[in-house]
Amino acid sequence: TLAISPWYYKGWSVSAFAAGGAGQVGPVTAGLQKDRRGIFAGVRDRRFTIGAEYSQRVEEIEGGDNTLVSPRTVADRTGTLTSAFAIARPLEFFSSQDSRLALVARVDRFALADDADARNQFVVAGATWDLNSRVTIALDYQALTAHDGSAMIPTRSWYLHWVPSFWSSSTQRMVPQDERMNGSGS
Repeated sequence: TLAISPWYYKGWSVSAFAAGGAGQVGPVTAGLQKDRRGIFAGVRDRRFTIGAEYSQRVEEIEGGDNTLVSPRTVADRTGTLTSAFAIARPLEFFSSQDSRLALVARVDRFALADDADARNQFVVAGATWDLNSRVTIALDYQALTAHDGSAMIPTRSWYLHWVPSFWSSSTQRMVPQDERMNGSGS
């Protein structure tokens, strides 16, 4: 299944000087731009799923103190994110039976401001195992690293996750035990 999904969010955030204050030149009632936009494309199959996204955030950032000595300033900032992921069930390429094993990989590269050289990268690599149709466990390595002069502190971690599923994909009515026993439940 192929999916292509463009998206857009138009928003505003409140000014830090909305209420005014002692020494300020007055309240600021105009909102600050806070827009998001992007496009996602992906292909889904049980054996192999892959997706990629390109997105931007466009926003206004306030500076100054909103006083005569330090007037309020507004600057534009655009940040960009590129992301890709893949989930593969390699044993299913060689067998017609469903495999409990899946491999997972993801890479995000992002910049808070496109006019700066600093970039950060987030990487996930791991494996999942379906214990049964309702419970999956996963072990993965995650790393956040700085590139091109970023001041971000790098982190590297291993994670063990478990994901229980409490409901089936179809909507079902909960039937009390006594109704199931005597066959009166639907």
